[in-house]
Parts: sequence; structure tokens; C-alpha cells
Amino acid sequence: MLMDETDQISLKRRFYSTEKLDETYRRVNPQRRSFLQNFKSQCYCSNKRAWNILTTVLPFLKFSVEYKVSNIVCDIISGLTVTMLHIAQGISFAMLAGLKPQYGLYTSIFPVAIYFIFGTSQHISFGSNAVLAILTRNVIQREVELQREGYYLNTTTSVYARQFPINASEDYMSFTTESTMISSGAMTANMSYQPVNYTTTAKRVPTTDNDDNSRLKGEIGVIACMLTGIWLTGFGILRLGWISKYLSTSFIGGFTTALAIHISSLEIPTMLGIQILPRFGAGRLVYLYVDLFTEIKMTILGDFTIALVTLVIILTYRIITSKYKIHLKFPIPFELLMVAIGIVACYFVKLESNYDITVLDEVPVGFPIPSVPTLQRSSNMISDSLIMALLIFIICVSTARTAGEKEKQYTDYNQELIAYGLCHVFSSFFSCFPQATSPPRTMTLKHLRAKTTFHAIVTVIIMVLAILWMGRVFESLPVAMIGAIVVASMIDLFAQFSKLPKYWKVNRFDFFTWMITFLVSIFADLDYGSVAGVVFSFLSVVIQHQIAKGRTIGFSDKESVTFDEKRRIHVKEFPSVKVFMFDAPIIFANAEIFKDKLYRHVPKPQIKTEAARLPSNDSVGSRTNESDYCDNLNVNGQMHVKNDKICSVAKLKHVVIDCEKVNYVDISGVDVLTEVIEEFKEVEINVYFVNCSTRVIDALKAAGLFTTFPKDHIFYDVFDALFAIDNSFLGTPLKISTVEEITKL
Repeated sequence: MLMDETDQISLKRRFYSTEKLDETYRRVNPQRRSFLQNFKSQCYCSNKRAWNILTTVLPFLKFSVEYKVSNIVCDIISGLTVTMLHIAQGISFAMLAGLKPQYGLYTSIFPVAIYFIFGTSQHISFGSNAVLAILTRNVIQREVELQREGYYLNTTTSVYARQFPINASEDYMSFTTESTMISSGAMTANMSYQPVNYTTTAKRVPTTDNDDNSRLKGEIGVIACMLTGIWLTGFGILRLGWISKYLSTSFIGGFTTALAIHISSLEIPTMLGIQILPRFGAGRLVYLYVDLFTEIKMTILGDFTIALVTLVIILTYRIITSKYKIHLKFPIPFELLMVAIGIVACYFVKLESNYDITVLDEVPVGFPIPSVPTLQRSSNMISDSLIMALLIFIICVSTARTAGEKEKQYTDYNQELIAYGLCHVFSSFFSCFPQATSPPRTMTLKHLRAKTTFHAIVTVIIMVLAILWMGRVFESLPVAMIGAIVVASMIDLFAQFSKLPKYWKVNRFDFFTWMITFLVSIFADLDYGSVAGVVFSFLSVVIQHQIAKGRTIGFSDKESVTFDEKRRIHVKEFPSVKVFMFDAPIIFANAEIFKDKLYRHVPKPQIKTEAARLPSNDSVGSRTNESDYCDNLNVNGQMHVKNDKICSVAKLKHVVIDCEKVNYVDISGVDVLTEVIEEFKEVEINVYFVNCSTRVIDALKAAGLFTTFPKDHIFYDVFDALFAIDNSFLGTPLKISTVEEITKL
């Protein structure tokens, strides 16, 4: 198809080698200042600078000044709704951690208030988290066992005499086990543990019988909270927020999807009214489902019905609102309405007694007396707290980025690390255990269009009122309804499965990163999955450098355009010139691969020696050029088998290496380039470089390449190289329309 003249462009410029380009557009080196000069330049003060520093450390000040009154409805609604999740999850996750329920409520108040002051993401609601509760329980169980064995000879729980108010709950629902265990004295003598046989039961156990033991567990949880906060604060001070840049989108997708399945799986027994002992360690999710199907016959029909109805209603509401979202001026707190209906129905209809519905029951009230955590056990918990700190960062960053994927929000991850750390450090004075955001709360804030962190004020106020006076209001709340709300809130995370075909089409390594992170997180555990995902993400970068593609470039037979000669029509290649492009940096990891790819697409120089053995013009007869010779090889009256490689290298005079995709080279890369240049030089084939970045040229210069390689063999682009070949370096001029058109410019 002929092009209209309006579709054509005409570009005119000079012919440029690197030397001519530097002469015309002289490089201006920036003035480098010393460390002392840089330090002095930063030592100044102004109103704007003081305000920027203050709002960086205390982001809530900036949000307060820039707050729009139109956002208040969304913030209030989202704060109220998330509070219901905080109460239910706080109690259940505290019990999951092996602590009293009130610990979970405290962990749902103080971190929320502190994050409001120091945090920057409106989608994060800091508080109790199922994953952190399980890790905390692991530490508590180990430390309690060490205490029983006499490992801490000088440590007593009386040092940590954390007192609870008189009106705090004296008993709570927990799992007890009937077990056969060897005594601690026998353990010391035999230096081995006997197997423990568990039978699952659930009953109300008075805390007064094991008050010292509960205080010991609380002490361990608080120490873990303090140490985790120190790690996170240290990360923030060292400005390690850049680590978040290495959490790829595919890794975050696989991790958050697995996290959603873990949390939803913990809620399924609650929705069915089944009580199952929590599992710990690798494969705990698999064991959870084994226990679940073993006890499935114990399902309470009333709990299952409430959960199913709640789930269907909320999902239907979500589907409807997704279609008409643009017409809603503010979100409808549907989850909050469901909770209110559930409380009223259970209270007046007596669902608990009439239909055996499981309700939240007693909500502990009262605040703890602040006290300084004792760190006498800290040396044995440093590694555990480091793992928790890293997992908290990954969970918070992953969920926040997933929730804010389509929203224009800026998150300062250095400040976030400091906020996470301060949440732990300050809350450890108020009987809190390690915490993080929770995907159900984060996704609920997203659905309810929370605009700023001011929703935390509503949450804190309601939580304080609940602990002081309003606790009884929530005692009739069906726990199956809360479980259904938690599962429904993560529907967007489950929907990430639909992105897998896209990952497969765009980049297979993204697909495998997603799948490896997800599968390891599901069948092993989340900490294993996070490590596996990050490691594979880094390996994928190395592998992609290892399998980087190389290709030869062809020229259009219609205009001055270059293409991959194998993927376009109307594209041809010229026998005397080969243009090769490599799609990765040339570094130690792939330098030899670059050479191998080059010699796959460009004939090896060693073949030239075979071409030299071909019969001379005198022995063959009257032949005018090498092309005729290769097409009709008849020596002394005998037909010889034509060797395509020998014929191609016999015609080859120039090799052009296009460095457009090579953004840097290291010393190994320079060594390989030097080898290539020398090998081609031995067979009288010229090598040229085009499209070299300043960084690449500086690296070649620093490595001393230009002592043996002429710098005027480096050109601005491919057509500059062809221009030079046609007019200067080529003995027999190329007769190609492309070059002829360029030389006329």
C-alpha cells in the first residue's frame, strides 16, 4: 500500500560518530561537591523546610491541614465498620496467640492510634493479625517450655507483675488438651521428649487457676512486640524502605492471595461452628483442612445458615454496587448494617439458646496499667522478632499496594517502617503483642472509600467506649457472621487468580513468581512463601539475563527503517554487513552467552580460514564476484558441495553491534567484546558499535578498549555506521537504496 505524503516525515541531521557528536554537543560534567559541602548545603532553615520535615515525621499534620470536609462521611463509615472487625478479630486472634482476649482488644486500640499519628496509608488499619498471632504463639510455647525446664533460673513472672483491672474478664474461651507428657525432671534426665497425644475439646477455663502462667505468656508476647518494634524502627532510621521496590507485582499478587486463603481458612471453622485446635509450622493449612473434614459432622446448622446468608447477601451487594458505584455519592456501610441486624436478632429472638448459635459472648472490659516490658528473655527472641518484623513489612506493603493499585496515593515506606516500629514499641507498654494490618480490614477500607487515616480516630473512640462501657452490646454478635464478613471482604484478593493468564502472556517469569510464592505459602507457610517468592524474583532477573535474546537487524527495502529481519515482510539483509542486537547488559553472568548468540547469528571468524582455502579466481576461470562463485562452485571441471557458512563469511566485511538494549557493561563484558573485536580483526572484518549510551562508552574507555580499538568506529545509530562504511571504510561501496537516500540528505 502506498503511503500518503501526509504520513511521511523527513529528518535531516549530520552524520555522527562518537567523536563528532562529542565535538558538536560537548559533554558538561557536573561539579562534584565533597561530603562536607553537601552537608553544609543542607544546613539551612526556612518555614517551608521546617514544615516539610515536621509533616514527614508527623504525617497526620499534613492530612489535617489538607483535609476535605467531603471526605468525612467515608472516613466515619469506614471507621465504624472496621471497628466491628477489630473487636471480633482482636478477641479471636489473641486466643489464637495463646493469650487472654483482652490482649487482642488492647492490640486493636493503641497501634491504631499510633499509626494515625505516624502512618501514611489510608488503607492500613494496624492491629491484630492472624499470621502474627500464630508466630507469637510459637514463641510463647517455646519460652514457656524453657521456663518449665528451668532455662530461665533468674527470671520470675513476678518481675512482670502486669495488673489487670478488677472488672476485666476472669475467664475466657480457650482450647485445652488432654495429654500425656513426661515431667520436666524426667525430660532433663532422659534428654528427650515423649510424644504428646491430643484430644480436641473446648470449654471455659477460669484464668485464676493459671494466673502466673497467663502472666508469663503475656510477658513473652509483650517482649516480642517490643523487639519487633526495635527492628522495624531501626529499618526506618536506616532508610531501608527501598526494599519495597524489590517486591514485584507478581510476588505481591501470589503472596496476598495466599494470605487471603490462610485467613479465610481460619474463619471457616467459625462459620461452621466447629472448634479445632490451631496448627503450627510448615503445612499447617493442609492439616487444618484435614482436621476440618474430620470434624465436619460437628457442624452447627444455625451457625452455617447465618454465615451462608451473610456471605450471599454481602457478595450480592458487592456485585450490584460495582455496577452502580459511580452513582453513589458515599458508600453504604452494608457490613455494619448486617452486624447491627445480627446483634438485634440474637438479643431479642434468643438465637443462642433457641438455635444453638455461637455468639461473641463476654467482651472483656477495662484498661491495663502501663508498665515497662522486661527484656530478660530478649536474647532468645531476637531472631524470632526479626522474622516477624520482615513479615510485617511484607504483609503491610503487599496489602497496601494491592488496595491502592488503582488509586493515586503516595506511600513513604521509610516513614511506614518507622510508624510500624513505633506502633510496636509504644503499644508494648500497654499489654499488646506483635501486630500488623489485616487484609480483611484493609480491603474493607478500600470498598468503603476511606480517603485519609482519619478513619482511625473513629475506630479508637469506639474501641475505647467498647472496653469501658459498651462491651456488653457486642456480646450477642454471632461469630459466624463476622467470619462471613471477613471472607467476603477478601473477594478482591481471590479475584487475583484472573490475572494469571495475563502474567503468562506478558512474561512467564512473572507467572512462575506468582505461582511459586502462592504454592509455597499455601502448602508450607507464609514465611516460607515470602522467602521463596523473593528469592525466585531475584533469580528470574539473573535467568532472564542468561537467556537474553540476540538477533540480526534487517533493512526495509522501501524506506530508512530497520527491523528484526525474521519478523517482518519487505525486510532484507545485506551480505557484506551484519547488524547484531543483544537484549541485555553484557556482564559477567552473560558475557559468554553474548558471544555465543553473536556467533549464532553472525558467522564465526574461524570459518574465514576455510573460505581462504577455496580455489582462486585463476583456477576456477572467469568469475566476476564471490556471489557467482558461491552460487556455482565448479573447480577443475568438478562440482563441489557449496558450504553456506563459508560463502556467508566470504561475503562478510563488516559487523555492527547495536547496543541500544545494552544499558551497561562490566569488566567481563569488556573482555568478551575485546575478544570478539580481535577475532574479527584477524580475518579482516571490521567491527562497529552503534547506539551506545554514555554509561557504556565511559565503561569502555575506563577499561582501556580505545587503546586498541578506534573510537571513530562508534556511531550514533545504525545509519551513521552504514554512511561511514559506504563512504570511507568499504573497499567496494554498498549499492543499497537506504544508504543512497541518507547520503543525499
